Amino acid sequence: MLPVRLCWPAVGVAVCPLTPAPVAGQVLHSPVVPDSVGRRLEVEPRPSPLRRAAQWAGRPATWRVLVPGLLVGVGRPAHHTLELKTDWAVREELGEHVPAVRTTLDDQLRHVPAAAALGLSLAGVRGEHSTVNQALLFALTYTINNTLTSNLKRLTRVERPYGGGDYSSFPSQHASAAYSAAWLLDREYGTRSGWYRVGGYTVATSVAALRLINGKHWLSDVVTGAGIMSFMCEGLLSLTNRVC
Repeated sequence: MLPVRLCWPAVGVAVCPLTPAPVAGQVLHSPVVPDSVGRRLEVEPRPSPLRRAAQWAGRPATWRVLVPGLLVGVGRPAHHTLELKTDWAVREELGEHVPAVRTTLDDQLRHVPAAAALGLSLAGVRGEHSTVNQALLFALTYTINNTLTSNLKRLTRVERPYGGGDYSSFPSQHASAAYSAAWLLDREYGTRSGWYRVGGYTVATSVAALRLINGKHWLSDVVTGAGIMSFMCEGLLSLTNRVC
């Protein structure tokens, strides 16, 4: 018997996709794949200048810097004529409507807000900083206050209202010390109760008023003194919060 050789024809196999074969009359829809490259990004419209200004003014930090800056700017304006008119007008009004008072109460009142803050901390009322850090902060504040105001007095040489050749009127060291202490009391305990804030600034304002009534300072002296140290305290607190 002769051997038989089977020859299989070459068969081409086509690989078909998994999708079923289309039926006559049927339209296939390919799935839509989002294109992350060609897609346009939606950009929010930029707020108007008025809206941006309102957002800036609504920040608490803005007012903590803006208010002291305004006090400094109003206290010693560039036009000395306007300043002198305002100072003399206030002094004349006080002389007509407020009786003369000779007291040293303002010497002690300027330290009350600082003593109140330290007393609250020692009593167990928690503030923004520990008792030791509060004491260091107040000591540093008073040191800067004395150095800054003393040098400004020597540079400006503004005569006091009562005269006598005393050219150490501007700025008021008592007002700057009182308002810096009230400012720190506010920052330490103002979030706990608004009465701490009210009490501190009431005492500071009383010190400033007594300096005017006693004839020790002009209005521009106490206003600028309040603004200088409040502005300085805000920067000092910002630095302390990063270190402590």
